[in-house]
Amino acid sequence: MSACSPAIQKDAFEETGAFFQNSIRRASLPNEIVANAIVGILKQGTERRNCTGFFVANEENLPLVMSARHCFAYDAAAWCAANGRVKDELTKNVRACKRVVAESRSFDFVLFEFDGEAPTVSLELADFEAPKDTELRMYGYPGDPQASGELMVTENCWVRAHSTVNPYAERFETTEDKNFLHNCSTYGGNSGGPMVLSGSLIALGLPNAYVPQVFRNRSSSEDAGAEGIWMSAFVAKHRAELAQAKVVVKDKAGDLKVVPSARALLSGEYLGEDCLTDWKVKLQAIYNTNSYLAEVKAWWVSGDDLSVVEYECIEGLCRDADGDTTLKIESPNRVTYTGVSGKTCSMNLTAQGRF
Repeated sequence: MSACSPAIQKDAFEETGAFFQNSIRRASLPNEIVANAIVGILKQGTERRNCTGFFVANEENLPLVMSARHCFAYDAAAWCAANGRVKDELTKNVRACKRVVAESRSFDFVLFEFDGEAPTVSLELADFEAPKDTELRMYGYPGDPQASGELMVTENCWVRAHSTVNPYAERFETTEDKNFLHNCSTYGGNSGGPMVLSGSLIALGLPNAYVPQVFRNRSSSEDAGAEGIWMSAFVAKHRAELAQAKVVVKDKAGDLKVVPSARALLSGEYLGEDCLTDWKVKLQAIYNTNSYLAEVKAWWVSGDDLSVVEYECIEGLCRDADGDTTLKIESPNRVTYTGVSGKTCSMNLTAQGRF
């Protein structure tokens, strides 16, 4: 049973569909950055999504899309030639398949090129395996009744075991073990969607299967769980094709922690004369377990006026819910702010304590 076509058991959590006790599922938010890189794989001849894909970063900024090979009956070229299409989550535009860039017969990955304009957001491919307890965030179109096929984000889940046996190994031309165990609740339709290093634009892998192959309520530490497959397995087998397509590959996660404490309260003295404002700000910077900046809460003050804004952060760049303004923490004592007008200015910060 793949993640694309499971039989849902009645003992799954009825309200949320998150049957791992730790796992949280929610609808994607407006202007959620990674969500804008997601596409739905359309069942041929319909407008119905049956799997997930995502735009892949490349130097040419072409609309390259990755998904799971089993979503195309293990014949991506035939699917592409038969008017294969995807629907862009951000623009809602439907794109037609142009070609297969790389199709793995060793692992459950395929990379396509589609028509249309350059994507707004795309994800980098990881050429490394993340250690145990690495925090994950999964995006996809699960087909269970609670999700109704809409884009869902699964979070508060992590890598549980670094290596495990692929129950579908006989379908592929390899005996290599490149699966990992995780506790992100996964349903049919999540297949092909990215499992992202939380707080980044790095796709660590794809959801794959369950061991045993049944949906039921599970603890976060149960030996039986959900499986994913490392992106690095695909990268290692297809370096030539990826290099030719100028795909962006990350050989390590990097260190995006810019404030040493897990939760730090910072205060901005002023925005600077170029901004022509007397607003001051206090910032609460919150990091996830991977030490990536996850969110910033800002209290903007000018005289008796107070405005509280929450920013979602990906790789150090933080956007408000409307996508109108951004903050970028450059160092523990400096931040740049870009307002609605598009003007960018800097602010000096001083530490005010910790939570």
